[in-house]
Order: sequence, then C-alpha cells, then structure tokens
Amino acid sequence: MPDTSRKRIAVLCGLGDGGMEIALLRLLRDLDYSQVSVTLLTAERQGPLLNMLPDQVMVRHCYFTSAFAYAIGLNDFSDCGMIRRNLYRLGRKLLTIASNDKRNLVYDYASSHVDDLPKEHFDAALDFRGYGSLTTTLGVQLDADFHATWMHDERMEWLPLAMPYLHGYDKIFCVSESVKRRFIELAPAYADKAEVLYNVLDADDIRRKASQPVPDDFAKRPNRLVTLGRLLPQKGIDIALKAAALLHRRGLDFTWLVFGEGDQRAELEAMIHAYGLEHHFILKGHVDNPYPYVGAADVYVQPSRYEGYSLALQEARILTKPIVASDIPSSREQITDGHDGILVHPDETALAEGIIRLLDDEPLRDALSSNLQGERFDYEDQVRRLLTLIDDAKGSTRP
Repeated sequence: MPDTSRKRIAVLCGLGDGGMEIALLRLLRDLDYSQVSVTLLTAERQGPLLNMLPDQVMVRHCYFTSAFAYAIGLNDFSDCGMIRRNLYRLGRKLLTIASNDKRNLVYDYASSHVDDLPKEHFDAALDFRGYGSLTTTLGVQLDADFHATWMHDERMEWLPLAMPYLHGYDKIFCVSESVKRRFIELAPAYADKAEVLYNVLDADDIRRKASQPVPDDFAKRPNRLVTLGRLLPQKGIDIALKAAALLHRRGLDFTWLVFGEGDQRAELEAMIHAYGLEHHFILKGHVDNPYPYVGAADVYVQPSRYEGYSLALQEARILTKPIVASDIPSSREQITDGHDGILVHPDETALAEGIIRLLDDEPLRDALSSNLQGERFDYEDQVRRLLTLIDDAKGSTRP
C-alpha cells in the first residue's frame, strides 16, 4: 500500500544546470523527506541535474510514442537528419500558426503522445520549469489536489504558449514582485492566482564553498571581475564583452571571468579574438564551484538584459561583493543604487564606467560590502509557505 502519511509531490522540470534548475535543486534539498515524497517528472532524457538530485527523489522520464511529438514538444531536433529536421520544424510551425490563447496545438499533440504519464494521485503537481514549456501542459493533466506553475523571468515572450493551460493551476508563483507585476499586466484574468514565492537559497553553503582555495592564480591578479551567467542574450555577456573592450582600450589591466555555458559561446569567442581580449575576458564554462572566484573578485558584474530574480546576484550579495549590475526591475528589488551596489544602464559604456568607478574607489567598494553584511538571506519561510498551501488544498478536498 502507498504511504499516505507523507505529502506526495510531483515536480516537473528540465535537467539542465541553469539558474532555474539550481533553484529547484535547492528547494528539493530543503525538504524533509520523512514528511514528503517527491517524483521528478521530466520530458528530457538526460542532463546535469540528474547527478545532483537528492537520493530520495524518484525520477520518471516521459516516454513518447512518436519521434515527431518528442521533437516538437521539446523543440529539440538534434536527433533528426536534415530532411526530417526540416519537415518536423515545418510541422511545428504550422501547428503554432493554427494555435491560439485557448489551444496550443503543438503541446496538445506532443502530450497526447506521452504514453506513461503518472496515473496515481498526488497532493501537489508543481510545474517548476514554467517558461511556457511542455511541462506546463503535462502538469495540469496530473491528478493532484494542488497545481502550481512558476514564472521565472519578466520578459515572458513565451507566455502565449502557456495561456491555454493556466486555468488548470491553483497558483502561479512569480519569483519576484517585478515578475508578478509583468504577469498581471499580460494576463490580468489570472491576477488572483499570482503570488510571489522567492527561490530558496542556502547562504551558509554558498559561504562554505566560497571559503575553499581559488584553484589558480586569479586571486593574485589586478582588477579581478567575475560574472555568473549562461551564454545567452538574456544574460548580456556580449554587453560585458564590449565593456571589456572599452576597459582594454583605456589601458586597464584586468581579468574578467565568466562562468556558464550556452548557445552564444562560438559568437562570444569570435568577439574575444576580434577585440584581442584572450588574456583578459575568459569564458570558464561550467564549474562545479565558482564561488571561490566570486569571493576573490574585486567587483562582481551582472550585465543582464532582463531577469526574474537573479540567483547569481543574490549569491554575490551573500558574499558581500561590490556589485555593478544592470538597472532592470528585478535588480532594483535586490540593490539600492549607491548603498549596496551600483546600478547602470544595460549598455557597454555605462557598464564600463560603473566598473571603473568601483575599481578606482576602494572606500566605496568597502562601503558597499559593509552594507551587505547585515542583510538577511534566509528563505526557509518560502518552503513553509509552499507546504502550507499544499496542506490547505489537501484538507479542502477531504470528504
């Protein structure tokens, strides 16, 4: 017989190692598995997250009865030959054109070819991935007392993909106030379901990891800059690279490390070569523990074009680093300009000026760091809120 004493939670997500997956990992690690059982349902076949999950989490991979359904549902054509890839992309485009805010024919078709969607009852089905992905479609099909989906960024060009399914969710969790405001602006019919739920952070673990030795000579170099972010347009690494070119032209000796991977790597590497920055702007890729580098940096730089609520920015704040960040709505929730960081317009000139301002002003750097010393980074109450909502929903369905 199944154990009914624990909350049964189904979580839907991808298997990458970006900020969203790391946020989920921290949530899962914060759960008491004597009180909950968790099934991670994923449409992906493999990914780095698999090796990082708590042992208590059971992973179930969706099985698709159609290669076409898998390809269009995940927008992943990597296993297809050129002819099939083009045909599948055309099919996806035609289905997209025929879709509207009531029906998403791409996801309806893909989900109808998932052969092994769990049939058992859950206390909660949590579409943590969000982003208008196939998991949002699958989440509403699970039998659960409580359904919730997540909104992770303030841009939301993908929201039309999710709109046909939002009616099936009890809560739409937004990771910041700015994300909530943007969501309500775009989907006012669901304003009553929107609620801010901040991502979980383990501040003590971040500090512990940062205390480990830096593996190379980075700590000995002058004017050390660090950025954590995937190599995607959203994160503005290209803006940072252009700012680095400006710093280089001014004769500044610096080392700028970027931790993260993404589709822009080849483009960025070409830019680095064109600017002659091979020894100054370094793409470090994925590193299991980048925090010693953050701890050793003179300035942490966050050049994002948009965010939901930047985990990397939170981590830099936890490590009390002097920060230069893009002046975007979610950054304003974390930083008061001139008090615990510097906010600048998200372009290369403003970013370079902000960096120079901090590098030239040690008392200002010390003041910004000092003002972060007393900040509270305990998000355990967010986990309690989530579990309370699940309990309340479970209670309301009892006969």
